[in-house]
Amino acid sequence: MISNRLLFISFISVSLLLTGATYGQVRISDIQRNSSNFCEWGVFTGGNFQQLSAAPFSNSFSNGNATGAYFKRRKKIFGIQAALSASTAHYETVEPLSHKYKLSHTVFTDTTSKGVFNAFYANLPVVVEVRPVKWLSLQMGLAYSYLAYTQDVNAVYKKNADVKKLFGKRNVSGVAGLEVELSPKLKIEATYSVGFMDLNNHDFQGLTDKWYTNSGTISMIWRLKKWYPPLKHIRKK
Repeated sequence: MISNRLLFISFISVSLLLTGATYGQVRISDIQRNSSNFCEWGVFTGGNFQQLSAAPFSNSFSNGNATGAYFKRRKKIFGIQAALSASTAHYETVEPLSHKYKLSHTVFTDTTSKGVFNAFYANLPVVVEVRPVKWLSLQMGLAYSYLAYTQDVNAVYKKNADVKKLFGKRNVSGVAGLEVELSPKLKIEATYSVGFMDLNNHDFQGLTDKWYTNSGTISMIWRLKKWYPPLKHIRKK
């Protein structure tokens, strides 16, 4: 009788130890898998649709591209994200420039060529996030942009002036957007930004309006890595 009781107690003890160890392992992995406290980084690419808000440029949104990488830190429903990207924009005047404007105080004689410019930007947006549901994040923040290169497609300005002096180099924009998680690795993001700085250098006679940028982007995001801070008060065996 005593030996049977000892055998039963031993069996129960071993079962409890094995169950506890298994529970500890599962619990840690489950916490990590479902944790809202994590870091991640990845890459994105998509379309950039931008306009300049004043004459002589068309107020329609033109097509461009945006590509870059991001880093995100999230804790519970809040997060912060920083990105580094390269983007392109396309600006076109409504009329041939010589109809109204003088370039470097020299009247331009070409009456047919519109001003067509391709712009290449380096961007650093930083946004804060709120995640009301697991698959949706709402974003708001600021973006710094630097105009790295401008191409005068029709050579309207090259003939009489330096195109590099036409546009301001730096811009700061307010950014608002949302991010939708489609799968553990794939997300889609849409943002809209409004520029705060006048991009008209005011170096050319007649070009007196202030030029502010408005732009929208739609990007596909690939999460390359996700990791978790060390778990407190839980020790792996």
